[in-house]
Amino acid sequence: MAGQPVIICGASKDSLAKIRLLLKTSAKITVYDTEFGAEYLRLATIKAIRLETNEPASDAIKAAVFGYIGYEDIQMRRRIRALFIAAGTPFCLIDDKDNSDFITPAIIDRAPVTIAIGSEGLAPVLVRHLKARIEAIVPLSAGRLAHDYAYDEIRISHEQNILLPHLPKQHLLAVWKGLQKIGLASANIGLASDIIACPGLDYCTLATARSIPIAQSLGVRFATRKREQDIGPLKIKISGCINACGHHHVGHIGILGLERAGVENYQITLGGDGGEDAALGNHTGPGFSAEELIQAIDRILDVYLAGRTSKQETFIRFYRRVGLPPFKAALYPGKTEAS
Repeated sequence: MAGQPVIICGASKDSLAKIRLLLKTSAKITVYDTEFGAEYLRLATIKAIRLETNEPASDAIKAAVFGYIGYEDIQMRRRIRALFIAAGTPFCLIDDKDNSDFITPAIIDRAPVTIAIGSEGLAPVLVRHLKARIEAIVPLSAGRLAHDYAYDEIRISHEQNILLPHLPKQHLLAVWKGLQKIGLASANIGLASDIIACPGLDYCTLATARSIPIAQSLGVRFATRKREQDIGPLKIKISGCINACGHHHVGHIGILGLERAGVENYQITLGGDGGEDAALGNHTGPGFSAEELIQAIDRILDVYLAGRTSKQETFIRFYRRVGLPPFKAALYPGKTEAS
């Protein structure tokens, strides 16, 4: 890419993300639009990019090795796309996989570590949400820890946890101290606050209910370290629709958000397991409003804490021993048969 021309058509926020990726190379970047935001002007001032207030000429498109089309106006996108096709220059029509020659993932820069998120162009809103969440969760200094102690690699697991996969044991103490400084040293893996939640109604067009606020409320509920340790291993999984992206059906406690008559309603399943003894959760009965749900989870855990034989009997083992009846009795008092 050194010295190679790349053109960006449309000074949008999405285009800016592509520019930040290109700035890691030595490409010659030219941006075309009629107006430019502050960050574009700053980059132009330090000569990282060149700005043009007109549409790209055919010769400029032909000379480019590739380009991005980030205009928000649909007609402008179509017109510039036609110019790229005529010139034979590869292009990415941002957030439109079907009409692009190539796509690029969303990039999170935690130098010297780079995290790439891609959905093959099928779920751009979800990718943007994940990028924002990971940027908030993974501080800039996390990349330095990975560089110094874990061979420059960070992974995000399907359980929404951060992994340093190649960490030598002799560096454990140093990494733990580093994680303490950035607020990531809490040992809550596999405990009640280690919740899996899909994007839900806040970010997903398929969702029928919110998931993230529910996860946050539960996290606050279990914030007391002693209570979380007392409950022991527990997997809570939340999905905001029947597509089950939060894997609620294999949660020890699964929560499925639905919409009923314009109101969010949350169904609970118990006894699911995604481990070696895989099992689907059992439906407890009628759902709960968002306001009622947290108290319902509390009642489920009260049944477990009062009935377990010892701390060694985990929630899932207790459930397999006693089954659904005591939980239904606590969730639906006064009803002999909840359906």
